[in-house]
Amino acid sequence: PWVMRIAGGKTEKVSVTLGLRDPRTERVQIVSGVNQGDILLRGAAQGITPGTPVAVGGAK
Repeated sequence: PWVMRIAGGKTEKVSVTLGLRDPRTERVQIVSGVNQGDILLRGAAQGITPGTPVAVGGAK
């Protein structure tokens, strides 16, 4: 499996190792491949390709 991470204002595809899964909340633990503090894309970001320029905004 992989995730999209934002680094240097662009997206990059990163391989990850998954751990525990919670079927109730649909959350999945990532045990390796990213670091604490990395910004990951999720949900509606599925159509974004590696190298796409992005800007991080604040929560609304």
